[in-house]
Amino acid sequence: MAATQGVPTAAQREGRIEPPPMPYGELELQPPPPLFAGEGAMSNVLMTAVPMVGSVGSVAFVAMTGKSVQSYLAAGAFLLASLGFVGVSIWRARSGKTAQVTSNRREYLSYLSGIRGLARRAGSEQRKHLTWIHPEPVALAAVAEEGTRVWERAPSDDDWLLVRYARGPQRLGLELKPPESDTIDKLDPVSASALHRLLATHRILPDLPTAVALNSFSRIEITGAEDHARAQARALLVQAATFHAPDQLVIAVLTEPAALPHWDWVKWLPHAQSRREADAAGRAGWCAPTSTSWCRCCRPTSASAHGSARPAPRSRRTSSWSSTTPPSRSVTRSSPRTASSA
Repeated sequence: MAATQGVPTAAQREGRIEPPPMPYGELELQPPPPLFAGEGAMSNVLMTAVPMVGSVGSVAFVAMTGKSVQSYLAAGAFLLASLGFVGVSIWRARSGKTAQVTSNRREYLSYLSGIRGLARRAGSEQRKHLTWIHPEPVALAAVAEEGTRVWERAPSDDDWLLVRYARGPQRLGLELKPPESDTIDKLDPVSASALHRLLATHRILPDLPTAVALNSFSRIEITGAEDHARAQARALLVQAATFHAPDQLVIAVLTEPAALPHWDWVKWLPHAQSRREADAAGRAGWCAPTSTSWCRCCRPTSASAHGSARPAPRSRRTSSWSSTTPPSRSVTRSSPRTASSA
């Protein structure tokens, strides 16, 4: 089948422009630091009690051996020195614990900051990749006019007959694997909370293009308000026609007579031009109000072509975003060789 003027067919295309890279792999995160154990309660008691007992004994000894004022002053000075030693020891123990906890938290939060930057870069690359593979419907006209990517997909490609139908959340291609660690009551609460927020924020990316494989379903039914359902079916067909050559994809429309004006544009697609029927303007388009006329245009030229379209044993229903009016039905039947919409 002849392609549109100025656009090479799939057989003539030498190569395909590589899309932006898709991040993948697995990144196992480090566990948060454990709670600071310290030296224990018994150690703190002994560190405080021993100097106190020694100081009390020293004061008693001095007081008993001498009755002069100098003896009492020496005993009091010795007691103050002992109490000062105990106070300094307690302060050093507490400040050392605080410094250790702060150092562990600072080090782990710095590590999570690096992981957060890596996840953001991976998410940006994934969004660029999916937007390149499945561009916005409003961008398809520019893609067709530029011509470099028209009919770029072949049956051997991973995105063969994949078409965008919505936007939604998807998992990050670079999997952030939570660490295997102790229970939460044994971990530093600040570090554990920071790890939880990082996983909750970056493991799922919002508003990414979501695609459906047309050759995986025998029927795709779009329900909802008539205008919305028709617009979504139109977007599916236009994306399929933009990236797949007419010698590998056939588009035909079977609809009621009142809806024919909404699908009149399909006759300009080379994928929807009949190989058997023609009119004054050229080959007839595969858009018909009755199954009889539609089957006459779509009749295969060989038995092999007829046998190549085997529907998959599944179906998919997609609802449009509005249901303020009674739902209409728009059915897209697809296979690796044929796609139709009504």
